[in-house]
Amino acid sequence: MIKKNLITILLVLISFSAFSQRMIFRRDSVSYTPRVKKWGRNAPNMLFPYVQLNWALGPQSDGARVHLGHSVNFRLGLDYKRKITRWFHIGVKLQYATETFRLVQDYHKVVPDTILHQSEWFNLQSFVSGGFLRFNLGKQRISSYGIYIETGVNHVWAIRFFHVYNEELPGGESQQTRTHNLAYTLPNYGEAYVKFGWTHIAAVTTVRFTPLFRTPYGYPDMPIVKLGMEAAF
Repeated sequence: MIKKNLITILLVLISFSAFSQRMIFRRDSVSYTPRVKKWGRNAPNMLFPYVQLNWALGPQSDGARVHLGHSVNFRLGLDYKRKITRWFHIGVKLQYATETFRLVQDYHKVVPDTILHQSEWFNLQSFVSGGFLRFNLGKQRISSYGIYIETGVNHVWAIRFFHVYNEELPGGESQQTRTHNLAYTLPNYGEAYVKFGWTHIAAVTTVRFTPLFRTPYGYPDMPIVKLGMEAAF
């Protein structure tokens, strides 16, 4: 009898012990997929603003000589770049540009006439759109644009083309005359460029391959080659 009672008590205790067990820790296996960066440096897509300053380099034409150091082209731009591979990107660009050709006052001058002035220049304000190919030459880092060569073609749409000159008046005064809507200028031209960049700075060579003046007027052209620097933000 005592043996039966002990077995019964033991079974009851075992049953209570089994039901009283509870799980105090459970580990779930969750898969984690890293978030892919889509925009920014070293990402597939990138937008970057920049400023560019170029100087007319030549060649010079008789009758249309300019002061090279004072003939300047300034551009404010925004580029979109798409990564195709680690070494090859394509992109498009938009720019606002203002360009000045300061004419030499000598007796060979024929653009836009032979009249000599105290000072004389053309000022061109335009919008620029284009496409480019970029080839990376080294590893790009998060804090820079890397080392690269870029080449592209642009279309330049002239929104204003001014002919400006200053005349010295008796008494030492100076009078400025500004003329626009010039009949002898073309509203559009094309250009190609090559850029060598290192981090945020680049050297740019630009060649204009269409003229600034209409053919029937027979004017010699302004310098077609520019050399400049670019700083990206």
